Amino acid sequence: MTETTPTSPVKASHRILRYLAETFHKDDHLDPRPEQLDIVCRVFLRAGGSWVRLYGGSARDVDILKRVFGVAVKTGRISKAPNWGDRR
Repeated sequence: MTETTPTSPVKASHRILRYLAETFHKDDHLDPRPEQLDIVCRVFLRAGGSWVRLYGGSARDVDILKRVFGVAVKTGRISKAPNWGDRR
């Protein structure tokens, strides 16, 4: 996964989703594309989540986002990094 900085990716929603990927799905070796993250964002809103509440510290919205992202990973909606063989 590329490095996340305060300005890259440009969208704050993409930065938080990349953080979730790096923190909670490290073993899955994810490499999400921006269009996949946009889909997760739309599903999050449809599930009743709010970015305003999430950035305000709402535990309920964090839980919704983690669940939506987890389902996206489990169903293969988020790209995985290519496997280059044995890394020794």
